[in-house]
Amino acid sequence: MGQDSIVLTAQKRHFANQNKRSARVLGFQASFKARITEGVIFSAAYNYTRGRIQNDGQSDSPLDHIPPVYGRVGVKYDLPKDPAKLNAEIFVLFNGKKDIKNYLLNGEDNERYAVPNYGMPAWWTFNARLSSQFFGKLTLQTGLDNIFDVQYRVFASGIHAPGRHLFVAARYSFERLISRFFNFLVVNLFGLIK
Repeated sequence: MGQDSIVLTAQKRHFANQNKRSARVLGFQASFKARITEGVIFSAAYNYTRGRIQNDGQSDSPLDHIPPVYGRVGVKYDLPKDPAKLNAEIFVLFNGKKDIKNYLLNGEDNERYAVPNYGMPAWWTFNARLSSQFFGKLTLQTGLDNIFDVQYRVFASGIHAPGRHLFVAARYSFERLISRFFNFLVVNLFGLIK
């Protein structure tokens, strides 16, 4: 006679992660760029996101990992006709407050890093950069970030952002050298294949 069931493993219960609820995410991004004078450009960007979990007929609850408003505002001086291709920029990075009521209870928003009964505070940093290009290939850059030494934490990050810091960088473009090298390889490889 036939059996009514087959036991494949000794394990009686199986668990699986399932997306059982739905969520609604809304947002917008706006940016603006305008030439003030020859070589001086003003730019701004603003980002807003809102996310809610849809609970079957009940009130909505906050969705995890939704950042507060954030953006960037700056002025850049860039003269392409200048032989040294001098480029200077000052800009502000900003992040709005994320209220504690917008954290999902027992969610993954790192609520433990928020200020109790408050949330994640808003912050802004003032930054400056300067760069110049030499010989068409070498770019030297320096900058001072977080000039006013603001203590802040990027939303959903487990560590504080760096305080005031100065950096110096040098970049050299090997584009032409690499292009010639690959052309040499291709010509010689195809020469050997024939």
